[in-house]
Amino acid sequence: MAFLEEFQKLKKSMPLRSGFGYENENSDYGDYLFHCKNVYYGFDSSQSVDSFYTYDCYQVENSMDLAWCVKCQECYECNDCFQCYSSFYLDNCDNSYNCYFCYKLDDCHDCFLCANIEHKSFCIENKQYEKEEYERKVKQLLATPRDIILKRLDDLKKKFPNLYGHYFSNENSDYGDYVYKCSNCYFIFNSDNCEDSGYLTNSSLSQSCWDSLYSYDCKECYETNDCESCYNTFFSSYCARCTDSAYLYSCDDCDHCFGCVELTNKKFCLLNKQYTEEEYNKRLNEIKRELRWPLVNINFD
Repeated sequence: MAFLEEFQKLKKSMPLRSGFGYENENSDYGDYLFHCKNVYYGFDSSQSVDSFYTYDCYQVENSMDLAWCVKCQECYECNDCFQCYSSFYLDNCDNSYNCYFCYKLDDCHDCFLCANIEHKSFCIENKQYEKEEYERKVKQLLATPRDIILKRLDDLKKKFPNLYGHYFSNENSDYGDYVYKCSNCYFIFNSDNCEDSGYLTNSSLSQSCWDSLYSYDCKECYETNDCESCYNTFFSSYCARCTDSAYLYSCDDCDHCFGCVELTNKKFCLLNKQYTEEEYNKRLNEIKRELRWPLVNINFD
């Protein structure tokens, strides 16, 4: 049958979507958005509100020019930050607010031009000040050209060694980087709230998933890319709410489908052709023999 060749022919015969995303409101200018509202020029982001120019962000609000940020609010020009609020020009910071031009803060507030500190407040260039003196100096520094401040921050960063990884509130998930609130995960990156998974990148709320990229709220999936709320789905891309399926491309709300492209609300389809459940399983076993997969256990008594 040469299933893989037929599947590739089917993919090439179908027009591609102009954009990919689900359940968004007033968020037409962007791509790969999920459950977003009033997001402009956002990409690979989910559950974000009233934000602009975001990339790979999760649950950000009232923010602009963010990348790889999770649960941040009222932030500007931040990168790889987790649970930060009302801050500008932060890089690799966690649980901090009212901070400016800082690098690797943890549980800090009201800091300016600081690096590699935790549980601190009213600091400038890692030096402690009283609140009134801090506010006076910050007012003066804010009149300094941005490029000069960023150069001073870069010089300060060089005084500290880089950590081997960035983690927060994880359990048994030490191998990877930029991992937040995950448990029993191995070799995952830029991911949060995942469980019992491995080899994930840029994923959220996924359970028992392996070898996936941009996996959101998926369970028991393998080798998926840009999939949302899928279950027991393998070798699939750009799909949402699909179950017990494999080799899907740009399909929504499909159940027991194999080798299909651009289908919605379908069940028991092979290469976009509709079958009865009995005929579907018989033909699927033929394909699985070709692919050397375990066969379907058929019982129609």
